[in-house]
Amino acid sequence: MQGTTGAQAGSGVWFGPDDERNLALKLPPHLSTNNAGELVAILAAASQIHAPDDIIIKSDSQYAINGLTKHLQQWEDLGWIGIKNKQILKAIAACLRARQSQGQTTFKKVKGHSGDYGNDAADRLARDGAEKVTTDIIDLTIPDELDISGAKLTEMTQALLYKGIIDNRPRTVRNTTSTNLEMIRANAPTRIDWTPDDNSIWKSTRNKDISRNIRAFLWKMIHGAHRCGSLWLRIPEYEHRAYCHPCDAIETTDHILTECTNTGQARIWSLVGELMQRKGIAWNPPNLGTLLGCGLKRKSQNPLTSAQDRFYTIIISESLHLIWKIRCEWKIQQDSDPTKLHSDLEIVNRWNHAINFRLRLDCLITNHRHGRRTLTKEKVLQTWSKVLRNELHLPDDWTENTEVLVGSGCLRPPGRNR
Repeated sequence: MQGTTGAQAGSGVWFGPDDERNLALKLPPHLSTNNAGELVAILAAASQIHAPDDIIIKSDSQYAINGLTKHLQQWEDLGWIGIKNKQILKAIAACLRARQSQGQTTFKKVKGHSGDYGNDAADRLARDGAEKVTTDIIDLTIPDELDISGAKLTEMTQALLYKGIIDNRPRTVRNTTSTNLEMIRANAPTRIDWTPDDNSIWKSTRNKDISRNIRAFLWKMIHGAHRCGSLWLRIPEYEHRAYCHPCDAIETTDHILTECTNTGQARIWSLVGELMQRKGIAWNPPNLGTLLGCGLKRKSQNPLTSAQDRFYTIIISESLHLIWKIRCEWKIQQDSDPTKLHSDLEIVNRWNHAINFRLRLDCLITNHRHGRRTLTKEKVLQTWSKVLRNELHLPDDWTENTEVLVGSGCLRPPGRNR
């Protein structure tokens, strides 16, 4: 499955019945995507034709055909900056240019799964290739005289140049980043039906159901960029900041979000658990891996799972961010004063406020004046069903009712007439 660890992809090339040039190729892991498979098939087909003759390459991939015809010149002018599968595309372009003197190459789009005999045969070969045990070697070498490098300065912008510098910079991964990615990956199958790769995890941090400031917060947390825990051990005279002294433990993000007795995390996760139970979502004691992967969604989507995944993402992201804010207020503003811990009343009310703010925001965004950001009323109704206060007495469409609230309401301090 594309986007998962251990994803397998194959390429199929069909020349004709019992033709010895028919190929079933298994792609290496770094090329295991559908688009890469289509491109490798075109490269393998073109590489096998040496006779001076015109050729017609049929493919059901509009992406591959457009990339080699409509967009090729533009991508070369831009130096292939930001273009996926550029090594395969460059190899195909070089191969086709090498045989220009031998004949013309024409691409023809065929509709997939439409009964086209040749296309169906190529699909079967691709499946056979994906099931092979041994990965095939895909030759992407380009002769120097056919390797078009660099970019046209007339086509460059400052943003493109910067992106090109980033693309060509050697990539290093922090140990903390690798550890957190593996932690997310290991815990993902307990909630969703697949194991995500790194790209899918990073994409989940940009989930539009997560508030923009929390998206940045999750990105920094996966990278271990927050100033807490062992970071302070490397700074002379500030080593004491590495510890959560009431708990007598190093103050890691995991400790803050799931263990500390001073951040209100236990109370908040108990409130979250109650909501999840009402929503019909399985709930287990949280760990850092499940929290950082809150933006991941199940592959098998239907109205029920889509609403549950969206609800889970909103509640978990808002809750973990609130825990972090409470920790920072007590640790920094109150200087870790044990007499100034947030009360249970304040924690519950702030959590209720955060969740109900997201509910009201969802209702507001159903207005069509928000353009592309507009949410359908059906999505909002499905997301928040089963968790609203006095839900049985609400109208079928409550999205314009400003008094709708999640849960059982905020706690109030004891006193006369209360």
